[in-house]
Amino acid sequence: QTCALTILVFIDGDDKSQTKYAVSKYKELNEKAKIILIKGSPTALMIEHKNTIQFYFDQDGVLTHKLGIKHVPAIVNQEDLRLKVIEVVLK
Repeated sequence: QTCALTILVFIDGDDKSQTKYAVSKYKELNEKAKIILIKGSPTALMIEHKNTIQFYFDQDGVLTHKLGIKHVPAIVNQEDLRLKVIEVVLK
C-alpha cells in the first residue's frame, strides 16, 4: 500500500524547460507536488507564476545529497516504505 506522501520535483530553476516540466507535473498531480530548486530563485519563480505555486530551495544541497540525486529534473515519491527517485530526461 502506498502512503500519501507529497511528490517532490527537483529542478534547476534557471532552466526554462525544467521549470515548465515541473509546473506541468504540479498541475497534473492536482497540486500535490512540491517543486524544489537546486539552482535559481524561488521568489522570482513565484512572482512569475503570480504566487499560485510555491517553490522551495534545497539549501546547501541537503536533500539532493541525502536522496542521492545526481541529475535534475528528478521526481521523488514513496513506494511502501521506500523512496523512489526517478531522474527524468527532457527532450
